Amino acid sequence: MELEDNYTYLKMVAFDGVPLENVIQDLSITEYKRLSHEGYNFNNLKRQKIQDDPSF
Repeated sequence: MELEDNYTYLKMVAFDGVPLENVIQDLSITEYKRLSHEGYNFNNLKRQKIQDDPSF
């Protein structure tokens, strides 16, 4: 949900001309912080297209 919500806000900035400062406070990093505290290595992520998934 966090990723979906953040994506919605960033689409507003990219495509609807909403200033970033109007949405920056609404962006969430809760999951990023949780994973970081658990020791997840974000450097292992590979740059590639996310596969289509019906839940998206």
